[in-house]
Amino acid sequence: MPFKNYSLTKNGQLTIGQIFSPDFITGVSGWEIRKDGSAEFNNLGIRGTFSGTDYVINSAGAFFYNGTPGPGTLLISLATAAGTDTYGNAYPLGLQVLQGIISGSEFMGTNWLEDPDGMFMYDGPPATGNLLLSVAPLPGTDTFGNAYQAGVWAYFGGDSVGLFNQGSSPALIFNPVSATLSQGAEAFAFTTAHGLVTEQAWLAVSSGKESGKADAAIQFVSESSDGTIPPSMIFEFGGADAVTLTAANGFTADSWHNITLDSGWSASVTPQYRLLPDGNVQVRGQITHAGVTALTTINNSNPVPAAYRPAATRVYRPPIAGDSAGTVEITSAGILAMRASGFTATAAFLDGEYSL
Repeated sequence: MPFKNYSLTKNGQLTIGQIFSPDFITGVSGWEIRKDGSAEFNNLGIRGTFSGTDYVINSAGAFFYNGTPGPGTLLISLATAAGTDTYGNAYPLGLQVLQGIISGSEFMGTNWLEDPDGMFMYDGPPATGNLLLSVAPLPGTDTFGNAYQAGVWAYFGGDSVGLFNQGSSPALIFNPVSATLSQGAEAFAFTTAHGLVTEQAWLAVSSGKESGKADAAIQFVSESSDGTIPPSMIFEFGGADAVTLTAANGFTADSWHNITLDSGWSASVTPQYRLLPDGNVQVRGQITHAGVTALTTINNSNPVPAAYRPAATRVYRPPIAGDSAGTVEITSAGILAMRASGFTATAAFLDGEYSL
């Protein structure tokens, strides 16, 4: 390529503003190298490393840094194999973005997909029928025909779990399609039956074994389809129902209610009753009577209300002290009675509990 016959350099520096090819047109053809260090080429081949103020491109990949390249400043890497850059920063195979935002219409990995509609995780390569998790602002269908809900949802064999559902709906929602739903080491389980004839929704938070077994610590049970079983929360320990909370017992502690005594009784400590969160009724108080026969009623003229009456007669034994009478009986009609156990007594302690 011919140049005019004059010196281009003096003392190692360009003596003119730039050198360029005869066909050079900015942004169109040819090349130009300028005295200020800038240049323009149509094509450029580089062997080895190409470095900038905040990037390095070499045979291993392209690396971009937060300021001067150095330890801990790597922001983005694009490499054909995992490795470590010149400054000791480890990077994986493929594209890694440690900070910043990726813009585009669709991105796909070995088991995930991100597009303008949301983010989706799959059980293996993305395909029809293997959607595991969706995060989306609106319901829809993914690229592979899997329907998803608005919000954050997990999917297991046809069942869907709304972890964080949008709008005014509850934060945790189950949409059962098949009979059961369980996960991992039984952190939770879902079923459409609770061992009952009528179907119910049932969530169990287990203590470690398979959910639904006798050791489940907490269970949330919906109302049965026929309405005979109310929605409830059950706390279980060692297979026994330790506490059952329902709308009927208010999920809150009941206040104490006074017992109106029959004639002949007087109160040393006010006799009272209340409904406990576990569904039992607690009774307390100390009363006296001139003489208790084998079975002396306490409140025959004023039975306890229906909500506090047991399904059948219950008998419990309060603390026995001095000449206190024996056991206490509560009938399904709400009438308390003192069982004297064959001896005469003048004082009776009512402290105890009975089940409904």
